[in-house]
Amino acid sequence: MVRRYDVAVVGLGVMGAMAAWQAARQGASVIGLDRFAPGHGLGSSHGGSRIFRMLLFEGAPYVSLARTSLGLFRQLEATSGAGLLDQCGGLLIGTRDGPAIAAARAAARLGGIDHRVLEGDALRARFPQHTLDEDELALYEPTAGVIRPEAAVRAAVAAAATCGARIEPGARCLALDEDGQGTVITTDTGVHRARTVILAAGCWTAGLLPDLALPLRPQRSVLTWFRPAAGGARAHGPARFPVFVRRSGDRQGWGIPDVDGLGVKVGLSGPASPKRWLDRPEDNWTTPPAEAETAPVAAFVRRTLPGLLPAVASAQACMDGRTPDGHFVVGIPARRPGTVVCGGFAGHGFKHAPAIGLAAAQLALEGATEMPVGAFSPDRFERSERSGRPVRSDLGGRRAGPAPRSRGVHP
Repeated sequence: MVRRYDVAVVGLGVMGAMAAWQAARQGASVIGLDRFAPGHGLGSSHGGSRIFRMLLFEGAPYVSLARTSLGLFRQLEATSGAGLLDQCGGLLIGTRDGPAIAAARAAARLGGIDHRVLEGDALRARFPQHTLDEDELALYEPTAGVIRPEAAVRAAVAAAATCGARIEPGARCLALDEDGQGTVITTDTGVHRARTVILAAGCWTAGLLPDLALPLRPQRSVLTWFRPAAGGARAHGPARFPVFVRRSGDRQGWGIPDVDGLGVKVGLSGPASPKRWLDRPEDNWTTPPAEAETAPVAAFVRRTLPGLLPAVASAQACMDGRTPDGHFVVGIPARRPGTVVCGGFAGHGFKHAPAIGLAAAQLALEGATEMPVGAFSPDRFERSERSGRPVRSDLGGRRAGPAPRSRGVHP
C-alpha cells in the first residue's frame, strides 16, 4: 500500500531538514527521504563549522532571512538541547571605499544591525592576527558567529520526527512524477505519494527535475584547516579571533576560529578560489583534495594571517550547487505546481537554512510565504532564456508561489 502525505521532503541536508521540521511542526503529515544518514559528509551540509552573519553584502532579502534564521536556530537549540550557534562575533574586512563595505553598511541601515567600525591602530590592536593595509577597515558584528553544521542537521531531523514526521534514511530518490493529484516519489526502497514535494537534494536537485533543465551546477569546494604557530592557539580561538570575511582587492577569503582543536578553517572566494565544476556530484567523493586545490588557500594564509602556519593541517571535500546569477533557487515552478524547489545555495546558504526551511514549508502547505524569496523563483531562468537576456535577480521581497491550496492529512 502506498502511503500518502501532505509533504514529502526529498533530501535531508540542512535545507531539507529545516523544511521537514517546519512542515511537521505546523501539523502536516511529512515524510523525509535521504539516501544517506542525517549529518553525513557527502553533500553540502558538513565541515565542522559554518559562518553565521547578518552584516551581509549579497542583497536585501538575505538580511531578513538571516534575522529570521537567528531566532529559529535559537528555537531549535531549545528544542534539541544542543548548542548549535556560538555568537563569537565577526569581521568584514575590506577597502575603505570598496563595494563590500558599502553594501554591508547599507544592510546594517536596512536591518538595524548592531556593528562597529574599526580602522587604523584600533583595528590592529584589537585583532593583530590579521595583516592589514592602510586603506582597509573592518566592520565588527557582535551577532556573528559559528554554526555547527552536522549538529544542526541532526537536531532539525530529530525535531521533525518528534513532531510526527517519518524519516527514512537510506532511500535514494529515483523519480518524481506529478499526476494532477499530487506527486509519486519513487525511491530504491519503495514508493510514496504526497500532495506536495519539497525538493532539497543539493547538487542532485537538477537531475531529479530533468524537464525543467534548471541551470544548477555542482562545484567542488575543498575545505582547509591551518594550525596556529607555537603559542598562538589561544589567539585563534573564538574568544579572541572572530569569524571573518575579507573583500580587499585580490585578497578575498574567509575564516572560522579553531572551535574543535582541528585548527582555523580558511577558504577563498572570488576569482582566486580554486573551485572546479563537477560532471556528477558523486565524482566529489572519489577524488581526495589535491595540492593544486589547497596551495592557493595556503598562499592567502601566508599573506594575511601571519600567526598561522601556512601548511594545510587537514582538508576535506565539499561541494556547492550554483546558479548563473549566484542567487538561491526557492519557489514553485510553473510547470511543476506540486514541487517546491530549494537549491543553488552556493556555499553561503547554511546561515539562512532555518528561514529557507520555513519558506519551503509555507509554500508547500499554503502556496505562498511571508519570507522574501520572490527573486529566487526557479522560473527566472526560463524568462531569461525566452528574452535572450542574462539572468537578473531584483532581490525584491514579494511573496512567491501560486494561490493557496488546502492542506489535508492523509493516513
